[in-house]
Amino acid sequence: QSQNMVNEVYGNSTPPINELIKNTSLVLVNSHISLSLSRPFPPNVVEIGGIHIRNTSNSLPKDLQDILDKSTQGAIVVSFGSLVRMSTLPEQIINKFMKAFSSVPQTVIFKYEDDLQGVPSNVVIRQWLPQKEILAHKNVRAVFGHGGLSSTIEAVYFGKPLIGLPFFADQYLNVKGMVSLGAAIQLLMDDLSEENIGAAIKEVINNPKYTENIRRLSRQFRDRPMSAMETAVYWIEYVIRHQGALHLRPASVSLPLYQYLLLDVIAVLFLPVFLLLYFIYFLFFRAVEVSPNDHKNYKLKKNN
Repeated sequence: QSQNMVNEVYGNSTPPINELIKNTSLVLVNSHISLSLSRPFPPNVVEIGGIHIRNTSNSLPKDLQDILDKSTQGAIVVSFGSLVRMSTLPEQIINKFMKAFSSVPQTVIFKYEDDLQGVPSNVVIRQWLPQKEILAHKNVRAVFGHGGLSSTIEAVYFGKPLIGLPFFADQYLNVKGMVSLGAAIQLLMDDLSEENIGAAIKEVINNPKYTENIRRLSRQFRDRPMSAMETAVYWIEYVIRHQGALHLRPASVSLPLYQYLLLDVIAVLFLPVFLLLYFIYFLFFRAVEVSPNDHKNYKLKKNN
């Protein structure tokens, strides 16, 4: 099925996907060692987490700039990305958010794709937000979101603790990872309430450990010899300069499955053990078959 989709887009002359995978010269991964478990990568896998964060010097729209500048007690950015439309959630869920937001002194900048009635005075509704520029503002205290990878990376880059409400896919892992690093609190849709939302916001804002941990992660994330974009450009040009850079590819991509899984080595190691056990099994059952009764019957036949 995947091959058919590729052929429809690129034509029937496209090589099989398996061949394309074997011929891959470079894999650019949107991750960073500071946000994941330590793991070995082959030379042709390069981490470029944060590549979408390029220019944060763009100015905010004047209305948002004024709102953030006047938020002396801080601001909370509530955005669930482009895949999760908050306007499609049930009204009772939105009411829980509004009541919880009204209980905190911070300004809440809420990305909501439709008109909304009964908005508390400290809540600012926008259908779209320049999220990176907002997070770069010094008065932003926390991010409330779905835990998408790009949003999580942005929160780390700008050093803003996260309140995560994952919906699907990798969002659960992203939020769980941030919780394990002490930089986030996770909420679940099945257990969502006005009290839980308010308590999570107050905990992240008032407990300094979340800000301290996310700032430590931010320093680790930013500390690299080149930016993510410069890293990607360098390695792409490196592969071009060296005609595909075949020396970067691991030998495992061209191994048959039985060699990749070391089945031939396992067979060589276990074959002697198997033969020994079979030999012992054979001797044991031969000894059982030749019982004393067999010897007695044999002597009677011989005497007759």
